[in-house]
Amino acid sequence: MNIEDLKKLLRENVVNVVFTKVNGEKREMTCTLLADKLPPQESKKEPRESTNTISVWDLEKNNWRSFRLDSILSVNTIISGSEVILENTA
Repeated sequence: MNIEDLKKLLRENVVNVVFTKVNGEKREMTCTLLADKLPPQESKKEPRESTNTISVWDLEKNNWRSFRLDSILSVNTIISGSEVILENTA
């Protein structure tokens, strides 16, 4: 799954992402890019992104969070329940 596919999934669904944090901890996050779940644009700075990271709205922390694409262990679309397992190639 590339960054554009993941962004499309996040724009259309609430998603559970499991990834490895920089410090080695495993983290599970319920997140989205659904417009009706995001904060008003004027109240938050635009999240930073690169070709290796994606910024998402964390529904539990009510704040922007980001993770590296190569750290993703699994992506589970909560609405449909379909799961995509991503393998690290690094």
